[in-house]
Amino acid sequence: MIEEIEIKTKSGTLSASIFGATNPNDTVLIIASATGVKQEFYKKFAQFIAINGITVITFDYYGIGRSLKKPIKELKNNAADWGRIDLESVLKYTLKNFSASKKVLLGHSIGGQLIGLSETSTTMLL
Repeated sequence: MIEEIEIKTKSGTLSASIFGATNPNDTVLIIASATGVKQEFYKKFAQFIAINGITVITFDYYGIGRSLKKPIKELKNNAADWGRIDLESVLKYTLKNFSASKKVLLGHSIGGQLIGLSETSTTMLL
């Protein structure tokens, strides 16, 4: 089952998807995507992981994919904001809504670099 959600940030809202685990094992995987890669790119992988018991959260950075809410020329954010604001907001959402679950963060390309910009990533148990 895929649940489409919106996560509020300082910049606006992010489009995210939660792939509910079949026979959940109390683990949630957050996928921080590569530059310009829409969350749909990870759909088959997320479905495979969910079928094997792990809930998965994918999301589009502000200004990418379904998180592009206005003309791209009007955006004032940058790649560092994707870590400081967007990934931070997704991690806080995960901590609030999956508090009892083990959290695992997977960064693809820049997504791996952005982890260090999220304040919450340095304090949460992965």
